[in-house]
Amino acid sequence: MPAISRILVLVATSKAGSPSGVLAFEIARRLAVDNADVAVVSLEDYPLPLLDTEAPAPVPLRAAKLCAHLTLQDALVLVSPPANGSLAPLAKNAVDWIAKAGGDGAKAADPFRGLVVAVAATTDGEEEAAHAALEAWNPVFAALGTLSPQTPLAVDAARLRLSAETPDEELANALDGFARSIAARVANEGRRNA
Repeated sequence: MPAISRILVLVATSKAGSPSGVLAFEIARRLAVDNADVAVVSLEDYPLPLLDTEAPAPVPLRAAKLCAHLTLQDALVLVSPPANGSLAPLAKNAVDWIAKAGGDGAKAADPFRGLVVAVAATTDGEEEAAHAALEAWNPVFAALGTLSPQTPLAVDAARLRLSAETPDEELANALDGFARSIAARVANEGRRNA
């Protein structure tokens, strides 16, 4: 029997009930079907101060907890709304704090090295622009030593909301394919195979 994959779905918004949260739970539900232990964590529950990389500051306990949690995972699915055609500041700040927490101390674990990463976002109908914004994560995760992020998933927020009432086969297939791709990458390329 294959090992159970551990996957963290990180919702990078502080808004309860947001479209990003709905998308994260849809992705997590599908990942759980593929023999995975899935944890959904919202940055709403882990508020962090703005990281000033030039000012020495101790790592906040919340960042250390996120780092410890991520270190135990085989994959990270970051669900983050794009901002102004690029990275959402809340998500980038959290990733930077996690990386800082992983780099502090002689015995620190590297939370990102060899990690399977996928990014997803809800959009206001501008899926092409959202894909471009999500692609902006590629150099960030490359610098952190993750495996190359897979093709991002951008889902129209209105369509996602409507799919709760009226089945949307095309959307369901896109979500299923995204989840299957993550599961396959973890099985074939993940940390346990390194």
